[in-house]
Amino acid sequence: MLFHTIRAHFLADLLCLLALSAFAQGGGADNPFNTVTYRSLPQLAVRGQGVSAPFAGAVPQGAVVAGGCNFADVPAAEGGQKVFYDDVYLIDAAGGGQWQRIGALPRPLAYGASVQLPDGGVACVGGTDGKQSRAEAFAIHIYNNECRRAPLPSLPVRLHNAAGAFGGDYIYILCGETDGAASHGAFRLRYPGGTEWEQLPDVPGAGRMQPCAVVQNGATGSNLYLLGGYDTSGADSAAVHTDGLVLDLRTMAWRSVAPIKPHGSDKLQTLIGANAAASGCCHIVCFGGVDAGVFRKAVNRPYEMRRAEAQGDAAAEVLASLKREAEEYLRHPAEWYRFRKDLLIYNTITDTWVTESQSPLLARAGAGLVTLAPGRWLLIGGEEKPGVRAADVTEVTMGVRTSFGLLNWAVLAAYLIGMVLLGYYFMRREGGAGDFFTGGGRVPWWAAGMSIYATMLSAITYMAYPAKAFATDWTYYPMLVTILLVSFPVIRYYLPFFRRLNVTSAYEYLERRFNAATRLMASALFIVFMVARMALVLYLPSLALTAVTGIDIYVCIVLMGCVTIVYCTMGGVEAVVWGDVVQGFILVGGCWRRAS
Repeated sequence: MLFHTIRAHFLADLLCLLALSAFAQGGGADNPFNTVTYRSLPQLAVRGQGVSAPFAGAVPQGAVVAGGCNFADVPAAEGGQKVFYDDVYLIDAAGGGQWQRIGALPRPLAYGASVQLPDGGVACVGGTDGKQSRAEAFAIHIYNNECRRAPLPSLPVRLHNAAGAFGGDYIYILCGETDGAASHGAFRLRYPGGTEWEQLPDVPGAGRMQPCAVVQNGATGSNLYLLGGYDTSGADSAAVHTDGLVLDLRTMAWRSVAPIKPHGSDKLQTLIGANAAASGCCHIVCFGGVDAGVFRKAVNRPYEMRRAEAQGDAAAEVLASLKREAEEYLRHPAEWYRFRKDLLIYNTITDTWVTESQSPLLARAGAGLVTLAPGRWLLIGGEEKPGVRAADVTEVTMGVRTSFGLLNWAVLAAYLIGMVLLGYYFMRREGGAGDFFTGGGRVPWWAAGMSIYATMLSAITYMAYPAKAFATDWTYYPMLVTILLVSFPVIRYYLPFFRRLNVTSAYEYLERRFNAATRLMASALFIVFMVARMALVLYLPSLALTAVTGIDIYVCIVLMGCVTIVYCTMGGVEAVVWGDVVQGFILVGGCWRRAS
């Protein structure tokens, strides 16, 4: 009985603190933002400038970058040729050291898919050497500052400009192009141990070159997200994707996600040449990339020129204008191309986009992205404008911004102190064991009813069920309705029966009806069940409390556990009941305040 009491109040205390914050905050919206910092690290330059489209990933020693390309000799605007590299570089990102060349790829490569592996390596899949797409795949590992390659099975097709991701023991490779033709292919390889790429359902719609791919949790499980990209193989125009697709990894069915339009903006964006990474349990963070409008006009210009040529003299002036635009395209300043400066975040549960912050350090396309730790990334190289590579290396760090407020802290302290004083008050009134366990029969019926209501609430009831219904459907609703149906026979038959027996718990009745062994077995099973269940129902509200206060999650659990144990054991069941009355009003009032 005492164990059940403490468990119930432990949960109620955590939930009440969250509900009380709803009162104190005046019903305003939760703070949805994060803290984001940008820091420049030592540059990576190859023959005088940075590289774009390299392989990149995290290794235990830091960050590794391999291959890539630039216009080292003659600028692209002057007709220079793209140079491809085979160099492999390493930096100790934690210590802010310098880049070291530690090895070479089997050949110069760029525009391949990079996938960070759980064993501390980086998978390099596909790519091009400037002459043709490649199908080869290998994993890079660093030992004693030396680069070692482990072969992986080759792709079924030659690909570059594809997207890669890792999740659920699989390497995923999606879309891209094969020697100029856009691909709709989707493949995965089990890692480690896979010997052959498995072909997944083709990506629907127009092809997607240079998209982003991320494995992240959705409402019902882990999904594969494919965002942005473009396709120039159309007959009449190029497709610039301002949306995304998601592959349900359970059903292997594709569906669309919301257009890439941040909240509060009326402009659609794309993720061509951008990077994306999973963050937390349901977010995807997107870095850099081109401007949808500028890029769409550029890739559609050849189509317009062909149409003008087909019209002959009638469109001679238009054709001349288009040719001038094509010749001048690479000569504009970097600001003209409007590469994306905003940090874009997609929520897989709400299917919405938001802009978190902006920085000119993000305005790059084709950069390498390295996930160093949760909430910490490196953006390496890339184009600062078409044909011009940046040597910049930017560290992006995202944290949680907590804003609990002085009033909330005052309410929190007053609540905790009040609960302890409540236990002390009823401790002074106790006249013996009977008062401790039964309250001396002084508890009124309405307070007992309120206590039962508040006791039966848990983090699953208060948080998990609503969240699950929001993310999916009302599957659990019929189960909750049955509580109302069961209450009638309980009130009519069960409660009067136990009241006549004058027992304090169901376990006491089991001993009377059967024997002490039955009582002990039932009590032990209940304790085992509750100990296991507490792992979830305590963790959920502690997560929420940590998010709004910034207090360490373990401190939240220990603090509330100590306070609850103190006042429950001090005041007995009478303190429990009247504490439940207070908590019941707070919980219901907090829901009402937050809803309004």
